[in-house]
Amino acid sequence: MKFFLHYLALLNIIDGIATYIGVSSKLIEEANPLMKTILDTDPYLFLFVKFALSFTLIFILLLNKIPEYSIVKIAAGLGSFVYTIIICFHSVWITQALI
Repeated sequence: MKFFLHYLALLNIIDGIATYIGVSSKLIEEANPLMKTILDTDPYLFLFVKFALSFTLIFILLLNKIPEYSIVKIAAGLGSFVYTIIICFHSVWITQALI
């Protein structure tokens, strides 16, 4: 499970940077309504929130305080799967922008 949580933290940072670049370049829009509100308010606040969430998760991992509940394991696996798909979407628009 720790692998999935490290993976989530990394993909969240990559997603934040890619989203910031894509939205700033007017190539994509943020799909998450909450994050869109933050991004529309202040793009740097958006990046701060994305990084803060990832670093909080990494800090919890370093403290070895991850609960062993089934729901946490399911959420980590499902979140990793969803973020992998999101990163695939980012790779599509990035590839199209470069061509």
